Amino acid sequence: MANGLRLKEDDSLSSTITFIQNLNDAFDILNIRSKNEGSRFRNKFKDPLCSSDDWRFEVCIYINIYIYIYAQGDCYDNYG
Repeated sequence: MANGLRLKEDDSLSSTITFIQNLNDAFDILNIRSKNEGSRFRNKFKDPLCSSDDWRFEVCIYINIYIYIYAQGDCYDNYG
């Protein structure tokens, strides 16, 4: 969905594109069903979380902060 909106080349859609991409990434990180799903779909977000220092935890924290700010009504791309 976000990639389709990028094709429109409309600057007014940048916050919407960022929001959709952040939610998609969070869903991919949290919805892992098998150990090889990341390689099967060529999506690094779908690899299993195997350690407590995995870089995707930082992505989740960023997305959590982004969603909190979005809920406050200040959904600009300046937070991250």
